[in-house]
Amino acid sequence: MQLLADSGTRRRAGSHGHAGPGDLALLHDIGGLAVAGRAPELRLIVLDNAGGGIFHFLPQAAQLDASEFEALLGTPSELRPASALRTFGFEVAEPATPSELDDALASDARAVVVNIDRARNRELHRELADAAAAVLACAGLAAAASAQAHEGHKHTMNVAIKFTAVNGSAPVTCASPLTGLGTTSTTGALQDLRFYISNVKLLRANGSSVGLKLGANNAFNLTQGGNRTTLIDLENGTGSCTEGDAATNAVIKGTVPMGEYTGATMYVGVPFPMNHTDTAGAPRPLDLTAMAWSWQAGRKFMKIEVVDPAGAAGSWKAKAFFVHLGSTGCSGNPATGGTASCSVSNRATVRLAKFDPARQQVAVDLSRLFAGNDVTVNKAGAPGCMSGGTDPECQAVFAALGLDWKPDGTGTGQSIDRGAAQTVFRVVPR
Repeated sequence: MQLLADSGTRRRAGSHGHAGPGDLALLHDIGGLAVAGRAPELRLIVLDNAGGGIFHFLPQAAQLDASEFEALLGTPSELRPASALRTFGFEVAEPATPSELDDALASDARAVVVNIDRARNRELHRELADAAAAVLACAGLAAAASAQAHEGHKHTMNVAIKFTAVNGSAPVTCASPLTGLGTTSTTGALQDLRFYISNVKLLRANGSSVGLKLGANNAFNLTQGGNRTTLIDLENGTGSCTEGDAATNAVIKGTVPMGEYTGATMYVGVPFPMNHTDTAGAPRPLDLTAMAWSWQAGRKFMKIEVVDPAGAAGSWKAKAFFVHLGSTGCSGNPATGGTASCSVSNRATVRLAKFDPARQQVAVDLSRLFAGNDVTVNKAGAPGCMSGGTDPECQAVFAALGLDWKPDGTGTGQSIDRGAAQTVFRVVPR
């Protein structure tokens, strides 16, 4: 019983306190008055509205006639609270005016019973609610403006995910040879190294994720609708990198809500709504002809190329090994008014379960990408792997990227184990 609990709590705490029951609550707990009467540290202030005043705020108060409402919900009692309190030895004050209430609260009376009109209480409540709503509406305009001005300032944090290219433990540059490539551990030269990374999310320890919001659109970043893509360009157009240009980009910058994050997920590829568009009229970084196949097939999601360092005079039977990742099995040509669709997506999910962007970076490891192929020969199809469903060089490349591929062409191009199967992208210290 609540009065019993209140008195017991106060007695244990050794302090004075007040309880404020309504008349019905007091009478329903009337047995507790026997104990409360022996607890001088407890004082009762009873709101007596001759029934259940709270029920006047229900829709039934307007739907029922007065007598029916009183019988079902009002339920006034013939026993008055002041009488019940005196029965159990309480000294009771019953103020009738505000000044008498002040005197009663200042007196030694252990119970103060305040009579309240239920109907007037409801009207006063609504008047106060209307007045408060008007004040809050005015304050809300100022608060909204302030919140808008400070949006993203205190409640978000900046994140920069850095990428680097390695060949095993060695850094990759356009000026240095790549040693130990493929099954024959040959030496090659880098010709191009670019790929799109899209829809980055940071992971929380509980398994939930939050999308990384990119900054303004620029030469390397594009946000359209709910999709976000960034071109990572790790060649600089010098040395052996004859396919590229001087502009480079090795970082994805954005914001996320303040919090603690344990990892990241993303995929290599361009989101479908962005992919099948005219390169000539596309916004950057989707306007690069070097990263395009056609309107129907869309972009090259990844363009990594190694060549014989000695050129035409070298020992490679096939003078180049290309990895061009993109969607295949595409039909419907937007250039002629059709709608493109591709049966094999080939967007490679990268899931980094443990990753701290502040202290670590993402390495794309060429030794792992080329590990299962002899890069000096071409068994069939295009030189290297251009995402062909039956191109033999694609089997090892797709396995490294964690994509489903089968020699008979029935591979789905879907990421295996949500990206955990890929080995090309890994976490290294900054």
